[in-house]
This record gives sequence, C-alpha cells and structure tokens, in this order.
Amino acid sequence: MAKFDIFIVQKVINLFHKYILLRRGPAEKEWLKHFPKQLAFFTHTLADGIKINLYKDSHLSKFIYDGFEKKEELFIQQFLKPGDVFFDIGANIGLHSLIAAKAIGNGGKAYAFEPTPITFDRLNENIRLNNFEAIISSFNLGVSDSNEKLYLNVSESGYDAWNSFAPIKEITLEQKIEVDVVTIPDFVQQHNLEPKNIALIKIDVEGWELNVLKGMESFFNDDSFNASFLIEFTEENAFRAGYSCRDLYNFMVSKGYEWFDLNEKILQLEPAELKAYYPYENLIAIKKINIASVKQRLHTV
Repeated sequence: MAKFDIFIVQKVINLFHKYILLRRGPAEKEWLKHFPKQLAFFTHTLADGIKINLYKDSHLSKFIYDGFEKKEELFIQQFLKPGDVFFDIGANIGLHSLIAAKAIGNGGKAYAFEPTPITFDRLNENIRLNNFEAIISSFNLGVSDSNEKLYLNVSESGYDAWNSFAPIKEITLEQKIEVDVVTIPDFVQQHNLEPKNIALIKIDVEGWELNVLKGMESFFNDDSFNASFLIEFTEENAFRAGYSCRDLYNFMVSKGYEWFDLNEKILQLEPAELKAYYPYENLIAIKKINIASVKQRLHTV
C-alpha cells in the first residue's frame, strides 16, 4: 500500500475513534439538565468526594461527567502516596491534579501547568473548590524543550482540551496567543526542588509530548531521577508536531524506560508493546530499575 494510502486509512481510523468517544458521552438531555437558567457550569462530585466545576461549553467537561479516563485516574490514585510530588503537564481544568492532591495529602505537592488563560482560571477554581491551595501550585505556563515564548493555537469554544503548540487540524482555530514556556529542569531549579523527589509526571499536551521530554535530558542523565510517567499517545497530534508515536515510544526506551498499560480489573501493569498506530491511548513509562518497586507500590496502602 502506498504511503499516502496508509495515511488516509490512519486518518479514517482516528476520526472513527473520535466519533466513538463522542457517542459514549452522556445524552444531550442528561447533560443539559445540569444547566437551568443558562448556567455556565455546575459542580460535579467524583466517586472519591472530589468536586469539580464542569462547563457547558467544554467537550472535556462532558467526558469527565461520563467517567473520562477512569483507568488513568485509578493509576494515579494507587501509585501516589502521602508526601509524594506530582507534575501535571497539560493540567486543563485539573482533573488529574485534584485526584493526585487527594492521594498525596498535605505533606505532598502537585505542580500543575496550563498555558490557556481561561482554562487556567478554571483550574484555579477547582483547586479552591477542594481547598487544595496548599497542595497544588498552578502555573500559567507551557512546557517544552527550551525556555522561550511560543504561539499556542487555541481551538474554538468547546474544544479547550485540543489547544496545542502544534498546528490544529479539523477543529476551527479561534486565535493564537503568545505564552511563556519552560523546561522542567529549569523550573525545578528555579523553585529549589529536587528531581529525585518527583514520583510521577503526567504529560498530555496535544502533540508536544516529545518536546517536553527532550527538555528533560539532564534529568534522564541523573541517576537519582526515578520518576515514572503517564503520557498520552495520539498519532495525529504527534504527526502535526512533526514526529510519530513510535518516536515517542523509542525515546523513552533509549532513556532506560519500559512501557506499560494498567489492567484495571486486577490492578496489574502489563507490558505495552509498540503499536503501528495509536488513535488515542495513555501509557505508563517506568525506569527499568524501578519496575519491581512500582508494581509493589500499586498494591501498598
């Protein structure tokens, strides 16, 4: 099959996957009943008691309402322990940061990065809603492989989770805004943090994942850095940023990491072999020398 034909097939697969995700969302009437008198948002309570404001104009809010990324939530809940340090790169309105904050408690710390101004405001609303101000520190910053200013492509209303430093396709571009971006090592140094204390880093930045990781080169060369990663794989997003999910997969392998998926039914990590194509998936990267301890951590209260 010609290279062009393969690309077309991949695009069709990805579009079909997006359609399925939307179909799995709550029925429109069920969703809209939460917005009487033209309210912009309502406060939703998750299973563990965490509260989160969900917005009528946000597709991601609909997904969260319908139980979005339950497997990823479970991994964060089980992996993180009291006193841990968590980095949430691409925090959006804070779902994963809130879950992490409950797991790590007052002795822990979460650092949430969200470059889109309106989304950042909503993130802070949700932090205050749960009285997590002492646990979660939020930053209106992007993360990349250098400290600079980049143009962030902001999608039309409703598609706040699709904003990206990579070109946006299939979704209408509302505006471009200039934002500050940092590397994680420089941020850690500026805030007098210790790389060895970071337990988990979640990266969901709509195609910019590899750039974030390349900016962490000094950490990968530091034997004391033992953080595990939860990273989004979406082929189309990676393609728009100029690489493939294969590149992302192999980059972490070259740094001494192995990839896993979580079997949520038995709470067990299973090896995640490289696939030819990733419509949408979140995978876990663990440093080889830490695999046994991470598996044990998942089953430790």
